[in-house]
Amino acid sequence: MLESKKVKFNSHKSFNQLKIIFLFTALLALIGCGGGGSTNSNSEQESNENASGDLTLVWSDEFDGDTLDSSKWNIETGYGPNNSGWGNDESQLYTNSSDNLKVENGNLVITARCRDSNACGKRDGSITSARINTKDKFEFRYGTVRARIKTPEGRSTWPAFWMLGANFPETNWPLVGEIDVMEMFQSFSNTRTTHSTLHWFDDTLPARSGTPGHQFFTQSRSFNEPLTNDFHVFETQWDENQIIGRIDGEIYFRRIIDPLTMDEFLKNFFLIMNVAVDGTLGGEPDQIRTTPQNMLVDWVRVYENSSDASTIPIPTSSFDSGLLVDGDFEGGTGSWTGTGANISFVNGNLVNSANVAVAGNAFDVNLGQRVPIIRGRTYLLSFRARTEDSRTLIAGIGLNESPFTNVARLTTLTPEWQTFEYTLSATSFGGENSRVFFDMGADTGLVLIDDVSLIEVE
Repeated sequence: MLESKKVKFNSHKSFNQLKIIFLFTALLALIGCGGGGSTNSNSEQESNENASGDLTLVWSDEFDGDTLDSSKWNIETGYGPNNSGWGNDESQLYTNSSDNLKVENGNLVITARCRDSNACGKRDGSITSARINTKDKFEFRYGTVRARIKTPEGRSTWPAFWMLGANFPETNWPLVGEIDVMEMFQSFSNTRTTHSTLHWFDDTLPARSGTPGHQFFTQSRSFNEPLTNDFHVFETQWDENQIIGRIDGEIYFRRIIDPLTMDEFLKNFFLIMNVAVDGTLGGEPDQIRTTPQNMLVDWVRVYENSSDASTIPIPTSSFDSGLLVDGDFEGGTGSWTGTGANISFVNGNLVNSANVAVAGNAFDVNLGQRVPIIRGRTYLLSFRARTEDSRTLIAGIGLNESPFTNVARLTTLTPEWQTFEYTLSATSFGGENSRVFFDMGADTGLVLIDDVSLIEVE
Protein backbone atom coordinates (compact mmCIF):
# COMPACT_ATOMS: atom_id res chain seq x y z
CA MET A 1 0.00 0.00 0.00
CA LEU A 2 1.41 3.39 -0.95
CA GLU A 3 1.84 5.64 2.07
CA SER A 4 2.58 9.34 2.46
CA LYS A 5 3.64 11.54 5.35
CA LYS A 6 5.11 14.97 6.09
CA VAL A 7 8.38 15.77 7.82
CA LYS A 8 10.73 18.73 8.16
CA PHE A 9 12.29 19.92 4.86
CA ASN A 10 15.96 20.07 3.98
CA SER A 11 17.87 18.01 1.45
CA HIS A 12 20.96 17.69 -0.64
CA LYS A 13 22.57 15.00 -2.74
CA SER A 14 25.74 14.29 -0.82
CA PHE A 15 28.01 11.64 -2.25
CA ASN A 16 31.16 11.27 -4.25
CA GLN A 17 30.25 9.81 -7.64
CA LEU A 18 33.64 10.29 -9.25
CA LYS A 19 34.92 6.93 -8.03
CA ILE A 20 31.64 5.31 -8.96
CA ILE A 21 32.08 6.28 -12.56
CA PHE A 22 35.66 5.06 -12.65
CA LEU A 23 34.24 1.69 -11.65
CA PHE A 24 31.63 1.76 -14.38
CA THR A 25 33.18 3.86 -17.12
CA ALA A 26 31.24 2.78 -20.15
CA LEU A 27 28.20 0.63 -19.52
CA LEU A 28 26.44 -0.08 -22.83
CA ALA A 29 23.10 -1.59 -23.61
CA LEU A 30 22.63 -3.43 -26.84
CA ILE A 31 19.51 -2.35 -28.66
CA GLY A 32 18.22 0.80 -30.33
CA CYS A 33 16.19 3.74 -29.19
CA GLY A 34 12.60 3.41 -28.04
CA GLY A 35 9.67 5.77 -28.46
CA GLY A 36 8.47 8.52 -26.17
CA GLY A 37 8.35 11.22 -28.85
CA SER A 38 6.69 14.54 -28.13
CA THR A 39 3.87 13.89 -30.61
CA ASN A 40 1.96 11.61 -28.20
CA SER A 41 -1.28 13.07 -26.88
CA ASN A 42 -2.09 12.72 -23.17
CA SER A 43 -4.65 9.99 -23.87
CA GLU A 44 -2.23 8.07 -26.06
CA GLN A 45 0.50 8.44 -23.46
CA GLU A 46 -1.78 7.26 -20.65
CA SER A 47 -2.74 4.22 -22.71
CA ASN A 48 0.91 3.41 -23.34
CA GLU A 49 1.74 3.83 -19.63
CA ASN A 50 -0.92 1.47 -18.37
CA ALA A 51 0.18 -1.25 -20.78
CA SER A 52 2.59 -2.48 -18.08
CA GLY A 53 -0.11 -3.25 -15.50
CA ASP A 54 -3.07 -1.99 -13.47
CA LEU A 55 -2.04 1.26 -11.80
CA THR A 56 -3.87 3.89 -9.74
CA LEU A 57 -2.71 7.49 -10.09
CA VAL A 58 -2.15 8.96 -6.61
CA TRP A 59 -0.11 12.13 -7.28
CA SER A 60 0.90 14.12 -10.34
CA ASP A 61 1.92 17.48 -11.71
CA GLU A 62 1.01 18.13 -15.34
CA PHE A 63 2.59 21.63 -15.35
CA ASP A 64 -0.47 23.09 -17.08
CA GLY A 65 -0.38 26.45 -15.31
CA ASP A 66 2.03 29.34 -15.52
CA THR A 67 3.77 29.00 -12.14
CA LEU A 68 5.28 26.17 -10.12
CA ASP A 69 2.71 24.65 -7.73
CA SER A 70 4.11 25.46 -4.28
CA SER A 71 1.71 22.99 -2.66
CA LYS A 72 3.63 20.21 -4.42
CA TRP A 73 7.20 21.44 -4.76
CA ASN A 74 9.91 23.14 -2.71
CA ILE A 75 12.59 25.23 -4.41
CA GLU A 76 16.13 24.67 -3.16
CA THR A 77 18.68 27.47 -3.42
CA GLY A 78 22.38 27.99 -2.83
CA TYR A 79 25.49 25.88 -3.21
CA GLY A 80 24.51 23.18 -0.75
CA PRO A 81 25.66 22.63 2.85
CA ASN A 82 28.97 24.35 3.59
CA ASN A 83 28.90 25.72 0.03
CA SER A 84 30.33 22.36 -1.05
CA GLY A 85 28.60 22.12 -4.41
CA TRP A 86 25.96 19.72 -3.05
CA GLY A 87 28.57 17.14 -2.08
CA ASN A 88 29.73 16.70 -5.68
CA ASP A 89 31.86 19.84 -6.22
CA GLU A 90 29.19 21.23 -8.57
CA SER A 91 29.63 24.76 -9.95
CA GLN A 92 26.05 26.07 -10.15
CA LEU A 93 24.13 28.33 -7.82
CA TYR A 94 20.55 27.10 -7.45
CA THR A 95 18.07 30.01 -7.54
CA ASN A 96 14.33 30.64 -7.56
CA SER A 97 14.66 33.08 -10.48
CA SER A 98 12.49 32.68 -13.58
CA ASP A 99 15.77 32.71 -15.50
CA ASN A 100 16.33 29.23 -14.08
CA LEU A 101 12.89 27.90 -13.15
CA LYS A 102 9.52 28.48 -14.78
CA VAL A 103 6.39 26.78 -16.08
CA GLU A 104 5.34 27.61 -19.63
CA ASN A 105 3.66 25.94 -22.61
CA GLY A 106 2.68 22.94 -20.49
CA ASN A 107 6.24 22.19 -19.36
CA LEU A 108 8.38 22.72 -16.32
CA VAL A 109 11.56 24.39 -17.59
CA ILE A 110 14.80 24.15 -15.59
CA THR A 111 17.53 26.24 -17.22
CA ALA A 112 21.25 26.13 -16.51
CA ARG A 113 23.03 29.24 -17.78
CA CYS A 114 26.19 31.30 -17.50
CA ARG A 115 25.81 35.05 -17.11
CA ASP A 116 29.08 35.80 -18.93
CA SER A 117 30.38 33.53 -21.69
CA ASN A 118 33.93 34.61 -20.87
CA ALA A 119 33.71 33.85 -17.16
CA CYS A 120 31.89 30.67 -16.19
CA GLY A 121 33.37 30.08 -12.76
CA LYS A 122 32.97 27.54 -9.99
CA ARG A 123 30.57 28.66 -7.25
CA ASP A 124 31.16 32.38 -7.91
CA GLY A 125 27.59 33.22 -8.96
CA SER A 126 28.28 33.11 -12.68
CA ILE A 127 26.58 29.74 -13.31
CA THR A 128 22.98 29.32 -12.16
CA SER A 129 20.36 26.58 -12.36
CA ALA A 130 17.39 25.19 -10.39
CA ARG A 131 16.42 22.26 -8.18
CA ILE A 132 13.04 21.30 -6.71
CA ASN A 133 11.76 18.54 -4.44
CA THR A 134 8.59 17.25 -2.75
CA LYS A 135 10.05 16.92 0.77
CA ASP A 136 7.34 17.43 3.43
CA LYS A 137 4.69 17.72 0.67
CA PHE A 138 4.63 14.31 -0.97
CA GLU A 139 6.52 11.26 0.29
CA PHE A 140 5.65 7.67 -0.44
CA ARG A 141 6.65 4.06 -0.09
CA TYR A 142 6.30 1.72 -3.09
CA GLY A 143 4.65 2.50 -6.40
CA THR A 144 5.50 3.42 -9.98
CA VAL A 145 7.11 6.80 -10.66
CA ARG A 146 7.18 8.27 -14.17
CA ALA A 147 8.23 11.53 -15.76
CA ARG A 148 8.25 12.64 -19.40
CA ILE A 149 11.45 14.64 -19.86
CA LYS A 150 13.53 16.23 -22.60
CA THR A 151 17.08 16.51 -21.29
CA PRO A 152 19.64 19.23 -22.15
CA GLU A 153 22.47 18.51 -24.57
CA GLY A 154 25.18 20.81 -23.18
CA ARG A 155 28.27 18.83 -22.27
CA SER A 156 28.67 20.29 -18.78
CA THR A 157 25.09 19.61 -17.68
CA TRP A 158 24.05 16.83 -15.29
CA PRO A 159 20.24 16.51 -15.31
CA ALA A 160 18.61 14.13 -12.84
CA PHE A 161 15.22 12.86 -11.68
CA TRP A 162 15.75 11.04 -8.39
CA MET A 163 14.56 10.27 -4.86
CA LEU A 164 15.96 10.42 -1.32
CA GLY A 165 14.80 8.69 1.84
CA ALA A 166 12.31 10.87 3.73
CA ASN A 167 14.31 10.58 6.97
CA PHE A 168 16.98 12.84 5.45
CA PRO A 169 18.64 15.00 6.82
CA GLU A 170 17.93 13.70 10.33
CA THR A 171 19.62 10.53 9.05
CA ASN A 172 22.76 11.02 6.97
CA TRP A 173 23.37 9.88 3.41
CA PRO A 174 23.86 7.06 2.38
CA LEU A 175 21.94 5.55 5.32
CA VAL A 176 18.74 7.17 4.00
CA GLY A 177 19.00 5.44 0.61
CA GLU A 178 18.80 6.97 -2.85
CA ILE A 179 16.96 5.92 -6.01
CA ASP A 180 18.11 7.61 -9.24
CA VAL A 181 15.31 7.24 -11.77
CA MET A 182 17.32 9.04 -14.44
CA GLU A 183 20.73 10.64 -14.64
CA MET A 184 22.49 11.83 -17.79
CA PHE A 185 26.02 13.20 -17.85
CA GLN A 186 28.90 13.46 -20.28
CA SER A 187 31.93 12.93 -18.12
CA PHE A 188 32.52 9.22 -18.81
CA SER A 189 29.18 9.02 -20.69
CA ASN A 190 27.23 10.78 -23.45
CA THR A 191 23.84 12.12 -24.54
CA ARG A 192 22.82 8.70 -25.90
CA THR A 193 22.93 7.04 -22.47
CA THR A 194 20.66 7.11 -19.44
CA HIS A 195 21.71 5.79 -16.05
CA SER A 196 19.77 4.47 -13.06
CA THR A 197 21.45 3.84 -9.71
CA LEU A 198 20.71 2.84 -6.11
CA HIS A 199 22.79 4.00 -3.14
CA TRP A 200 22.55 2.56 0.37
CA PHE A 201 24.59 1.75 3.50
CA ASP A 202 26.08 -1.60 4.44
CA ASP A 203 29.20 -1.58 6.58
CA THR A 204 29.58 -5.36 6.36
CA LEU A 205 30.99 -4.91 2.83
CA PRO A 206 33.94 -2.83 1.58
CA ALA A 207 32.83 0.70 0.70
CA ARG A 208 32.24 1.25 -3.03
CA SER A 209 33.52 4.85 -2.82
CA GLY A 210 35.33 7.06 -0.32
CA THR A 211 32.28 7.13 1.98
CA PRO A 212 32.37 4.43 4.71
CA GLY A 213 29.60 1.85 4.27
CA HIS A 214 28.50 3.28 0.93
CA GLN A 215 27.17 0.65 -1.50
CA PHE A 216 25.70 1.22 -4.94
CA PHE A 217 24.26 -0.62 -7.90
CA THR A 218 24.10 1.07 -11.30
CA GLN A 219 22.94 0.16 -14.79
CA SER A 220 22.65 2.15 -18.00
CA ARG A 221 21.22 1.94 -21.46
CA SER A 222 22.62 3.47 -24.65
CA PHE A 223 20.87 4.26 -27.90
CA ASN A 224 21.79 4.98 -31.50
CA GLU A 225 20.51 8.57 -31.35
CA PRO A 226 20.88 11.24 -28.65
CA LEU A 227 18.15 11.14 -26.01
CA THR A 228 18.33 14.93 -25.96
CA ASN A 229 16.57 15.12 -29.34
CA ASP A 230 13.11 14.40 -27.90
CA PHE A 231 11.00 13.64 -24.84
CA HIS A 232 11.32 10.24 -23.17
CA VAL A 233 9.45 8.59 -20.30
CA PHE A 234 11.75 7.62 -17.43
CA GLU A 235 10.31 5.23 -14.85
CA THR A 236 11.01 3.41 -11.60
CA GLN A 237 8.73 0.59 -10.43
CA TRP A 238 9.28 -0.14 -6.75
CA ASP A 239 7.90 -2.67 -4.29
CA GLU A 240 9.18 -4.47 -1.21
CA ASN A 241 10.98 -7.07 -3.31
CA GLN A 242 12.75 -5.20 -6.10
CA ILE A 243 13.30 -1.94 -7.98
CA ILE A 244 12.90 -1.89 -11.77
CA GLY A 245 13.92 0.93 -14.14
CA ARG A 246 12.52 1.61 -17.61
CA ILE A 247 12.89 4.10 -20.42
CA ASP A 248 9.92 4.40 -22.78
CA GLY A 249 8.46 1.25 -21.25
CA GLU A 250 11.52 -0.96 -21.80
CA ILE A 251 13.36 -2.41 -18.81
CA TYR A 252 17.08 -1.71 -18.44
CA PHE A 253 17.52 -1.76 -14.65
CA ARG A 254 16.59 -4.24 -11.95
CA ARG A 255 17.82 -4.81 -8.41
CA ILE A 256 16.39 -7.27 -5.90
CA ILE A 257 16.11 -5.73 -2.40
CA ASP A 258 17.87 -7.64 0.37
CA PRO A 259 15.75 -6.70 3.42
CA LEU A 260 18.64 -7.37 5.81
CA THR A 261 21.17 -5.06 4.15
CA MET A 262 18.98 -2.72 2.04
CA ASP A 263 16.19 -1.81 4.46
CA GLU A 264 16.52 1.83 3.34
CA PHE A 265 14.31 0.87 0.40
CA LEU A 266 11.50 -0.34 2.64
CA LYS A 267 10.76 3.23 3.82
CA ASN A 268 9.33 6.49 2.46
CA PHE A 269 11.07 8.59 -0.21
CA PHE A 270 10.53 12.03 -1.79
CA LEU A 271 11.10 13.28 -5.37
CA ILE A 272 13.84 15.60 -6.68
CA MET A 273 14.48 17.18 -10.10
CA ASN A 274 17.50 19.32 -10.97
CA VAL A 275 20.13 20.24 -13.53
CA ALA A 276 23.62 20.37 -12.05
CA VAL A 277 26.68 21.75 -13.84
CA ASP A 278 30.25 20.50 -13.73
CA GLY A 279 31.14 18.56 -10.57
CA THR A 280 32.11 14.90 -10.49
CA LEU A 281 29.84 13.85 -13.37
CA GLY A 282 29.17 17.03 -15.35
CA GLY A 283 31.96 18.16 -17.67
CA GLU A 284 33.62 21.53 -17.95
CA PRO A 285 31.17 24.19 -19.19
CA ASP A 286 31.21 24.54 -22.96
CA GLN A 287 27.82 24.95 -24.63
CA ILE A 288 26.49 26.59 -21.50
CA ARG A 289 28.91 29.45 -22.15
CA THR A 290 26.91 30.58 -25.16
CA THR A 291 23.57 28.73 -25.02
CA PRO A 292 21.42 28.24 -21.91
CA GLN A 293 20.60 24.56 -21.45
CA ASN A 294 16.99 23.56 -20.74
CA MET A 295 15.47 20.47 -19.20
CA LEU A 296 11.77 20.28 -20.12
CA VAL A 297 9.39 18.19 -18.01
CA ASP A 298 5.97 17.51 -19.52
CA TRP A 299 4.60 15.76 -16.43
CA VAL A 300 5.49 13.76 -13.30
CA ARG A 301 3.14 10.98 -12.10
CA VAL A 302 3.17 8.53 -9.21
CA TYR A 303 0.96 5.44 -9.25
CA GLU A 304 0.02 2.90 -6.66
CA ASN A 305 0.57 -0.65 -7.86
CA SER A 306 -2.74 -2.49 -7.49
CA SER A 307 -2.68 -5.43 -5.08
CA ASP A 308 -3.36 -7.82 -7.94
CA ALA A 309 -1.09 -6.08 -10.46
CA SER A 310 1.74 -8.27 -11.68
CA THR A 311 5.21 -6.76 -11.39
CA ILE A 312 8.20 -8.29 -13.11
CA PRO A 313 8.65 -11.65 -11.35
CA ILE A 314 11.78 -12.19 -9.31
CA PRO A 315 13.72 -14.61 -11.48
CA THR A 316 14.19 -18.21 -10.53
CA SER A 317 16.53 -20.53 -12.34
CA SER A 318 17.41 -24.20 -12.42
CA PHE A 319 20.95 -23.35 -13.52
CA ASP A 320 23.54 -25.16 -11.36
CA SER A 321 26.42 -22.84 -10.42
CA GLY A 322 28.21 -25.67 -8.64
CA LEU A 323 30.45 -24.21 -5.95
CA LEU A 324 29.48 -20.64 -6.90
CA VAL A 325 26.49 -18.47 -5.98
CA ASP A 326 24.38 -16.73 -8.65
CA GLY A 327 26.48 -17.98 -11.53
CA ASP A 328 23.64 -16.96 -13.85
CA PHE A 329 23.51 -13.45 -12.27
CA GLU A 330 19.75 -13.68 -11.76
CA GLY A 331 20.27 -12.69 -8.12
CA GLY A 332 22.34 -9.61 -8.98
CA THR A 333 25.99 -8.94 -8.21
CA GLY A 334 25.76 -9.50 -4.46
CA SER A 335 28.04 -12.56 -4.59
CA TRP A 336 30.34 -11.09 -7.23
CA THR A 337 32.95 -8.37 -6.81
CA GLY A 338 35.31 -6.37 -8.99
CA THR A 339 35.42 -3.29 -11.16
CA GLY A 340 33.70 -5.22 -13.93
CA ALA A 341 30.74 -6.41 -11.83
CA ASN A 342 27.57 -4.98 -13.38
CA ILE A 343 24.27 -6.61 -14.27
CA SER A 344 22.47 -5.79 -17.53
CA PHE A 345 19.36 -7.02 -19.31
CA VAL A 346 20.07 -8.67 -22.66
CA ASN A 347 17.00 -9.99 -24.47
CA GLY A 348 15.17 -10.35 -21.16
CA ASN A 349 18.05 -12.20 -19.49
CA LEU A 350 20.34 -10.92 -16.76
CA VAL A 351 24.05 -11.15 -17.57
CA ASN A 352 27.21 -9.50 -16.33
CA SER A 353 28.25 -6.65 -18.61
CA ALA A 354 31.54 -4.75 -18.67
CA ASN A 355 32.82 -2.38 -21.31
CA VAL A 356 36.51 -1.49 -21.34
CA ALA A 357 37.15 2.00 -22.70
CA VAL A 358 40.95 2.06 -22.32
CA ALA A 359 43.16 -1.02 -22.50
CA GLY A 360 45.60 -1.59 -19.67
CA ASN A 361 46.49 -4.40 -17.31
CA ALA A 362 44.19 -7.38 -17.67
CA PHE A 363 43.26 -7.18 -13.97
CA ASP A 364 42.29 -3.49 -14.17
CA VAL A 365 38.76 -4.58 -15.11
CA ASN A 366 37.83 -7.76 -13.30
CA LEU A 367 34.98 -9.92 -12.06
CA GLY A 368 35.39 -12.47 -9.31
CA GLN A 369 33.80 -14.56 -6.59
CA ARG A 370 35.43 -15.94 -3.49
CA VAL A 371 35.28 -19.74 -3.32
CA PRO A 372 37.31 -22.32 -1.33
CA ILE A 373 39.83 -24.23 -3.45
CA ILE A 374 41.50 -27.41 -2.19
CA ARG A 375 45.15 -27.70 -3.14
CA GLY A 376 45.84 -30.63 -5.43
CA ARG A 377 42.23 -30.92 -6.62
CA THR A 378 40.98 -30.39 -10.19
CA TYR A 379 38.03 -28.18 -11.14
CA LEU A 380 35.87 -27.61 -14.22
CA LEU A 381 35.16 -23.94 -14.92
CA SER A 382 32.44 -23.29 -17.49
CA PHE A 383 30.78 -20.09 -18.66
CA ARG A 384 29.11 -18.43 -21.62
CA ALA A 385 30.48 -15.20 -23.09
CA ARG A 386 30.45 -12.92 -26.10
CA THR A 387 31.64 -9.50 -27.27
CA GLU A 388 30.70 -7.02 -30.04
CA ASP A 389 33.67 -7.52 -32.36
CA SER A 390 36.55 -9.67 -31.19
CA ARG A 391 38.61 -9.47 -28.02
CA THR A 392 40.04 -11.62 -25.22
CA LEU A 393 39.64 -12.18 -21.51
CA ILE A 394 41.46 -14.30 -18.94
CA ALA A 395 39.40 -16.83 -16.94
CA GLY A 396 40.68 -18.95 -14.11
CA ILE A 397 40.93 -19.86 -10.44
CA GLY A 398 43.53 -18.73 -7.93
CA LEU A 399 44.35 -17.20 -4.58
CA ASN A 400 42.42 -14.12 -3.51
CA GLU A 401 45.45 -12.74 -1.69
CA SER A 402 49.14 -12.20 -2.30
CA PRO A 403 50.92 -13.77 -4.16
CA PHE A 404 47.71 -14.38 -6.19
CA THR A 405 48.96 -17.71 -7.56
CA ASN A 406 46.50 -18.98 -10.16
CA VAL A 407 45.84 -21.18 -13.16
CA ALA A 408 44.01 -19.48 -16.03
CA ARG A 409 43.20 -19.58 -19.73
CA LEU A 410 43.27 -16.86 -22.36
CA THR A 411 39.85 -16.86 -24.04
CA THR A 412 39.00 -15.30 -27.39
CA LEU A 413 35.45 -13.94 -27.62
CA THR A 414 33.34 -13.36 -30.73
CA PRO A 415 29.99 -11.63 -31.36
CA GLU A 416 28.28 -15.02 -30.99
CA TRP A 417 27.57 -16.53 -27.58
CA GLN A 418 30.00 -19.38 -26.93
CA THR A 419 30.27 -21.85 -24.05
CA PHE A 420 33.78 -22.33 -22.68
CA GLU A 421 34.91 -25.22 -20.45
CA TYR A 422 38.34 -25.37 -18.84
CA THR A 423 39.77 -28.10 -16.63
CA LEU A 424 42.01 -26.36 -14.08
CA SER A 425 44.25 -28.08 -11.52
CA ALA A 426 45.15 -26.29 -8.28
CA THR A 427 48.56 -27.95 -8.02
CA SER A 428 50.40 -25.06 -6.32
CA PHE A 429 47.76 -23.18 -4.32
CA GLY A 430 44.58 -23.57 -2.30
CA GLY A 431 42.69 -22.34 0.74
CA GLU A 432 39.48 -20.73 1.91
CA ASN A 433 40.46 -17.35 0.46
CA SER A 434 40.54 -18.42 -3.17
CA ARG A 435 38.44 -17.27 -6.11
CA VAL A 436 37.09 -17.67 -9.59
CA PHE A 437 38.10 -14.66 -11.68
CA PHE A 438 37.70 -13.02 -15.08
CA ASP A 439 40.29 -10.36 -16.03
CA MET A 440 39.06 -8.19 -18.89
CA GLY A 441 41.16 -5.02 -18.93
CA ALA A 442 43.76 -5.89 -21.55
CA ASP A 443 41.49 -5.24 -24.57
CA THR A 444 38.89 -2.59 -25.27
CA GLY A 445 35.26 -3.38 -25.93
CA LEU A 446 32.22 -5.04 -24.41
CA VAL A 447 32.28 -8.32 -22.49
CA LEU A 448 29.08 -10.20 -21.63
CA ILE A 449 29.34 -13.19 -19.27
CA ASP A 450 26.61 -15.59 -18.16
CA ASP A 451 26.04 -19.04 -16.64
CA VAL A 452 29.31 -19.39 -14.72
CA SER A 453 29.80 -22.73 -12.98
CA LEU A 454 32.63 -24.30 -11.02
CA ILE A 455 32.62 -27.95 -9.97
CA GLU A 456 35.25 -30.31 -8.61
CA VAL A 457 36.08 -33.21 -10.95
CA GLU A 458 38.09 -36.41 -10.62
